[in-house]
Amino acid sequence: MAAKTDYYELLGVAEDAGADEIRSAFHAAAREIHPDVSDSPESEDQFRALAEAYSVLSKPASRLLYDRFGYRGRGNRDDALWEVEQGPRGESVHVPIELRAFEAADGATRLVRYEAARRCEACGRHGTTGERDSDCPTCGGSGREVGERLLKVHTPAGLEHGAQLRVSGEGNVGDRGGTPGDLLLDVTVLDAPRDARAVRYAAFALLLAAVALLLGYLLLG
Repeated sequence: MAAKTDYYELLGVAEDAGADEIRSAFHAAAREIHPDVSDSPESEDQFRALAEAYSVLSKPASRLLYDRFGYRGRGNRDDALWEVEQGPRGESVHVPIELRAFEAADGATRLVRYEAARRCEACGRHGTTGERDSDCPTCGGSGREVGERLLKVHTPAGLEHGAQLRVSGEGNVGDRGGTPGDLLLDVTVLDAPRDARAVRYAAFALLLAAVALLLGYLLLG
């Protein structure tokens, strides 16, 4: 296939064609030039070119890339440019978490509330509106917006002060809906005096001692 082949022209559709029209055009053309039914010696190359055009134009992310930057052959793809198709990986989010001494030792469950970028609902993460190359007014073309997250996290037993827990894929989503980063939980283990359970145990022990003292006084009296 020539390096400057136009995918829309190859499929015989306009540049503003919808997904159904592109799908129908591909199936119609494929039935005519498929190597199993065509006697043309060029049918295999033609079918491969047709399939590549459909593969690009049938997926919103790769179609957006094609519309903006034009054809990029398999042999000369710029990896940084084609990262746009999947979007770059998002940043990790750091969130502090406090554990009491017994929770750090035995493990615990926490509901963690934090802010993280998510896929823009207004443009479906593509960063553009229906008008060609018009940036989405909600996300400004990034394909993401920040929202509040609430996540239940189970901490393992034996954590120490200063430890860091990683929850994969729960951080900021990347630009244009790229792979999310991670959620990093920075652990603080509270000192024993601030451990509420230890305080309750101490209070209960003092209560038992007071009751024993009172009973002893009454018996001796």
